[in-house]
Amino acid sequence: MLLLEPSGLYFNRGQLFKATNDLDRAIADYTHAIAEFDADEHSLTDKRDYLTARSEAYRAKGESKLAHADFEQAAVIDAGLARAKSGRTRVAGVVKR
Repeated sequence: MLLLEPSGLYFNRGQLFKATNDLDRAIADYTHAIAEFDADEHSLTDKRDYLTARSEAYRAKGESKLAHADFEQAAVIDAGLARAKSGRTRVAGVVKR
């Protein structure tokens, strides 16, 4: 996924740093991506991906509490997306009747 808005640029660079095992710089860029995130312009799946990537970098550094906190935030977003999808499916079923 190549994103070109400010948060996406930080995310993409963070991915490069993570790939080269420069975890501190990856975490810094993921943190910028999360801070720059604007729900009006981006999908929540992007924010979930930013949090998940930072969680993985924290885990690789052995910072399990920080990794867990990011993973929990990503899980909340994921659950919300699943509820929204389920709601859309139910509405579509009603409309078809």
